[in-house]
Formats: sequence, structure tokens, C-alpha cells
Amino acid sequence: MESIAEKNAKESAGISDSEIYDAVLEYLGKALGQGHESTFPSIVDIGCGTGNLLNLLESNYPKAQLSGVDLVDYTGSDRINFLKQDFNEDFQIEEKQFDITLCTEVIEHLENPRHFMRQLKKITKPGGHIIITTPNLYSILSLLSFSIKGYHSSFGPKNYPAHITPVSSFDLQNIVGETDELELKELFYIPNGRIPGTSKHWSKIFKGFSGKFFSDNYLALISRS
Repeated sequence: MESIAEKNAKESAGISDSEIYDAVLEYLGKALGQGHESTFPSIVDIGCGTGNLLNLLESNYPKAQLSGVDLVDYTGSDRINFLKQDFNEDFQIEEKQFDITLCTEVIEHLENPRHFMRQLKKITKPGGHIIITTPNLYSILSLLSFSIKGYHSSFGPKNYPAHITPVSSFDLQNIVGETDELELKELFYIPNGRIPGTSKHWSKIFKGFSGKFFSDNYLALISRS
């Protein structure tokens, strides 16, 4: 019988918007530094789902050692090493460590973000980086939703029980600060914010409308010492 976690994993399938993937690739390049195209970094996608991000990584980093971790294996790729893990539990893959740990739209699905951050640290090499994205609670859309409906955008009835833990950028800064050997290097508010009551994006209609209030998701670049 499938667990609740497995059902939730299959419902979301680990798929994110193209703007989120673009931001992840941009900050992955920053984390790896100049000349990264000729290196052989080990990169793991936590919550890889159907493998959309891993496919982009295969194209952009053909020399990288790629791994995907999820509760359900959708990847179907011989080149990608798949590892099974329930992210609410202690990681059983801590014997493996990676240069870059990617975690795209996962933390909001979990019961304990602090426990999860400690697990991410365990699988990230000293000197490596963690990149996390999650819904932004400070967008105009999310603040209006909370004021009118009593819940943030992406955390309403249609999102439950997949999205159960809103994590603001303020919360994430505290979580990283509480975790030994981790340092928050940069926060980036992805320019994908929707105009309330429409499917249109602020950045497409009004040039210069960017930042915390005009972003549906944010990214955190974290280093491990």
C-alpha cells in the first residue's frame, strides 16, 4: 500500500516552472565559478520527480556526475544515478556527498524544515553549496490571499496535503543560521510573480517590477564550510 508521502510525491511529480529552473541554473553557475564547463562536479537533485531539472543539467553540464533523489523513480535515465529517500526521515544516503545539492520546491512539502536542512548539510561536501527554492510568502498575491482568505498563495485547500509548511525567506535565514557549517550567501526573488486575479506576470507587463513583492518563488544560495 502506498504511503501518504508517496501519493503526494506522485501528485506533484517534482515539476517546477521554467523561471524557477532558469534561476537554479544561473545560481548553479555562480556556485561552480568560472571554468565550470570543464569540471566534473557531482550534483544531486533532491526531489527530482520526473527529471525535468536533471534533463537540463545533462544538457548544460555533460561532464557532471548527476544523481536524483526522490520517493518515486521517474527518471528512466541510465546516466542518472537514482536514490530513493523519504525526506521526512533521516537520510540513508549520507555516505554519499555532493559538490552541489539542489532542492527545488521541496521544503514546503515536509513536516520539519530544520531537520531537512540538517540532512542536506550531511550530503553536501565541505566547500560545496546548497540551492533551495520555495514559494515566496511576501508576494503581493500571497499577502492578499492571506489577508482575504486566511492562507498564503500555494498553501490553500487545493494545495493540501502536498504543501504543508510555508517557509518565508526570514524563516529560511533563521534555519540556515541555526545549522552548523552553513551560511546563507544570497537570496534571490525569482521574477515570476503573478498579478492578482490574472494569469499574467508583473515582469511581463511592467518592466522593473521585481523583487520580494513581485515574486511567487525565491531562491537561497547556501554554502557549507
